[in-house]
Amino acid sequence: MVSDWLNRRPSRGLLAVGITACVLAGRIEKPGAGALAPVRSDAVAQVRALAKAMYPSLVGQALRARVVSDLYVDVEALPLNEFRYSIVADTNAGQRDLLTVVVYRVDDNGMIGRCAVTGPVANSEPHMALLKRLWEHPDSSEAQDLEALRGASGRFGPENRAGFLAQTLPRLRALGPHWGHLATWTAEFEGRYREGGNAQPVMSWRMEVALRTARGTQRYKLTFEALDGNLLLLSALSPPPKARVPR
Repeated sequence: MVSDWLNRRPSRGLLAVGITACVLAGRIEKPGAGALAPVRSDAVAQVRALAKAMYPSLVGQALRARVVSDLYVDVEALPLNEFRYSIVADTNAGQRDLLTVVVYRVDDNGMIGRCAVTGPVANSEPHMALLKRLWEHPDSSEAQDLEALRGASGRFGPENRAGFLAQTLPRLRALGPHWGHLATWTAEFEGRYREGGNAQPVMSWRMEVALRTARGTQRYKLTFEALDGNLLLLSALSPPPKARVPR
């Protein structure tokens, strides 16, 4: 069965601040008060393409999508448009969110500038348990951290760079026209993020990629967890290419 989330518009959602909202023609509207915050259809299409390429296990399942829009204010008192795109399974116990892409920034071209991925498909219980274990042992050595990763059945430690790339590069190439075509990339394993006297366990692969679009090339930083190689974070590194003005 072809999954609904690949082919149909998202279902109705709620504003995080508690205001009921409807997804109508790509906009979130507050009843009786006009539009609160636009959710661009091209940004939603980007999220759908990202989920399809990076989490292929979801393709072919009978799942639905839900969009929730949040309007909030950042530290500079500038309104930011954030939305959450969730892929949902209907179970006997009710709805269960399998994957949620939290979009923090969308540029003027409708391109996603920053997003994080949560939910059991991306951030599994074994992965969270591993990070908790490492947090509880901040003075452990790199060798001990890697042994903990192997003990958690981690597939992509630093010794398996080839395996990580064999899984990830085809997924990046499958992003398609909504994101751009893979031009260049780098990949580096990071066990702990060290800053000052702190050493935060991350057990992740960090990639920098350049995706070529019709407007130009956009560079991104991506973070993948090391157990199964799932994407967790994406951030644009360069300003968005300017749209070309016809002459």
